[in-house]
Amino acid sequence: MSKKPKTRVTYIIDESGSMGGTQQQTIQGFNEHLQEMKKNSDKQEILVSLVLFSGPENIFSLLDNVPVEEVEELTVKDYNPNGSTAMRDAVAWSILKMHNIEEEDEDCAYLFQIISDGYTNSDSKYDAKRLKSLIDECQATGKWTFSYMGCSEEYVNVIAVETGISAANVAAWDNSSGGTALGGMRAASARNSFYFAGRSEGVTSSLNYMSDSKMSADFTQEVADIHSGTSVDATKVTSTINTMVADAINIDSDTVSNYTRNKVKWGDDVQIDNENA
Repeated sequence: MSKKPKTRVTYIIDESGSMGGTQQQTIQGFNEHLQEMKKNSDKQEILVSLVLFSGPENIFSLLDNVPVEEVEELTVKDYNPNGSTAMRDAVAWSILKMHNIEEEDEDCAYLFQIISDGYTNSDSKYDAKRLKSLIDECQATGKWTFSYMGCSEEYVNVIAVETGISAANVAAWDNSSGGTALGGMRAASARNSFYFAGRSEGVTSSLNYMSDSKMSADFTQEVADIHSGTSVDATKVTSTINTMVADAINIDSDTVSNYTRNKVKWGDDVQIDNENA
């Protein structure tokens, strides 16, 4: 019996204050990504890391290469938007942390999914040039895939050029309402399934993760029904979705955290602080 292909998946999610208006949808969207990965875990080994970031002093590791079958769903006790945006620092730390792993499996691929809603504005460790150099080095191996979702078509294309991420690996989403925010997360989750279908066949990287064209994807217009494949006007379903999401993630005083927040540490060797933040 052949060995399952291995994928180390890292989610790097903006937890700055501007994400507060769609906290519920971001949580639900991540949980749907999680369920999609679990569906694919029978054919491959999937290890999940989760990094949340706001300012440069507020980058947290919540999951560190945990088998997807063991990962619990995110709750409102785990994701609390506040503060500024240090996206480059968060991405760089996550890459360096992954580099620390002495991977012996030759059929191991790396998928980094970066989700934000605005401009990075408070990085203290990495500027655009240094981060691009780091990403270029990873992508040159043919085993790393980077994707980015942001709330402006113009900015996601700037990110593609600035970081060296393929234009077809970036997408614009809209978190100005609950319906459009969840719609964007669901559209990305659907693309996730295509990636893992390729991984099961031995494909180790993707240059069209978000789009089948050579252009960035547009995930801003509609909310897709993941069961029927149809789409509806986002403005007509926002209130309904907000209610459904609130029920799904149990927003009440009894909700418990499923994760431990560990503040990241920089140094000659990047680390995770074992003390809870």
